[in-house]
Amino acid sequence: MLSEFHVLTDHWPEIFNGLALTLYTWLTSVVIGAFLGLAIALLRQEAPRPIALVIDGYVGLFRGTPFLIQLFLLYYGGPFVGLSLPPVVAGIVGLSLYASAYFSEIFRSGFQSVPLGQTEAAAICGLTKTQTLLRVTLPQ
Repeated sequence: MLSEFHVLTDHWPEIFNGLALTLYTWLTSVVIGAFLGLAIALLRQEAPRPIALVIDGYVGLFRGTPFLIQLFLLYYGGPFVGLSLPPVVAGIVGLSLYASAYFSEIFRSGFQSVPLGQTEAAAICGLTKTQTLLRVTLPQ
């Protein structure tokens, strides 16, 4: 095992470039996924029932299928429907959509954990839904 250590020392620039690309892809996907997840959770909370059901289907689909299958479908199946993406972009899009489904559930459970009395008190104080969201629900 120690005799193969030269492989790492000989190829450290490629390993470093791969690490940098991985971190870039991960960070970009997490930021996009978090914002998209927050938007999905807010829309799910305030949307009419048919739209909420579509959002439930989206979350169930992306959380219920393996991530690698989603990437294969996006990258290799995309050209069949006119969506041809470079590998890194396909990875970022796929990971962002996957993360957004999980983040939306995290945000939704956080919104539901806020006691009803606090939102009722905000309404009695005359706060709008947006003000209640920004000043009562989101900080918690």
